[in-house]
Amino acid sequence: MVMMNEDPATLIPELALLAGAVLAVLVGAWTPRRRQGRVRVLALVAVGVGLIGTITAATKPPSTTFDTYVLDTTTHAVRAIVLVSVALILWWSRDAVAAHPRESEFTALVLLGGLGAVLMAGAADLLLLFAAFLLASVPLYALAGWAKSGATTEAALKYYLSGAFAGVTMLAGTTLLYGAAGTTGYDTLPEGLATGAAGPAAVGLVAVLAGLAFKAGAVPAHFWVPDVTDGTPPPVAAVLTTIPKIGALAAMWRLLLDVPEDIVPWPLLIAVIAAVSMSLGNLAAFSQSSVLRLLAYSTVSQVGYVLIIIAVGARTPEAQPALLFYLAAYALTNIGAFA
Repeated sequence: MVMMNEDPATLIPELALLAGAVLAVLVGAWTPRRRQGRVRVLALVAVGVGLIGTITAATKPPSTTFDTYVLDTTTHAVRAIVLVSVALILWWSRDAVAAHPRESEFTALVLLGGLGAVLMAGAADLLLLFAAFLLASVPLYALAGWAKSGATTEAALKYYLSGAFAGVTMLAGTTLLYGAAGTTGYDTLPEGLATGAAGPAAVGLVAVLAGLAFKAGAVPAHFWVPDVTDGTPPPVAAVLTTIPKIGALAAMWRLLLDVPEDIVPWPLLIAVIAAVSMSLGNLAAFSQSSVLRLLAYSTVSQVGYVLIIIAVGARTPEAQPALLFYLAAYALTNIGAFA
């Protein structure tokens, strides 16, 4: 049974990430360039507060906050995975970004991207999902061009243009689903889809999944992954290929779990995307001469493995722990590979 509450204290991990990002910008603006390391320490403190809040919240029964945000095992696990990933990236990248003219901005953008990923995983409403999608996208567009070299500028432009198209597609899908079901809440969406127009509902669901597939880097929305990964510094590439993927895959899991299969045979659709992502990702990696591009195609294939779990999610209770375990293992190994 899921309880309802409107206690802001239940959102301590999210508020910690937001506060850390705001303070990183403010403190960084008034800190000498040679002492920007204190901004990173401040961010790590915020991550620590978020982890404590996550552990505390995980001991309580599942609940829904403000009718749109679910606090359950999936949300708590994604919180922990994202927070640990952010901490590892900030600590590992300290030498690469130290004394950089935009060192504090790097920290703030990573924290905001992490916040967007967490919100995507816990969203129980299509409007909140889209807002979280934007929060996990816009800061990372800026992060892709953070180094301001020729290659990173091109990578940021490709990432932004493809992300803008995916965002518009996702928003159109949300509109169609609302028109077909008369609601945007996940809990009432299945009932609305069962009685609404099947055609717009099917197109809307596929459009929303297209936006999430872009964030996850799944085929056919993967085309940005190799170029952006190869055109950005390794710490930035690690962020872009790890943190938003975790939130997008968890969001896809939560959205699809209760959607009627007679509207769209989504298990088959997800299975096909999984098979194509695994095949293309692994086969394309063979011809790469750049290590970063090889790792980029590896992340595409890894998404395919996760999508297998989502495809059978409604058929076995073992899918949820498998999903969370794989996301945690993927985050650690992918960050380690880029490091």
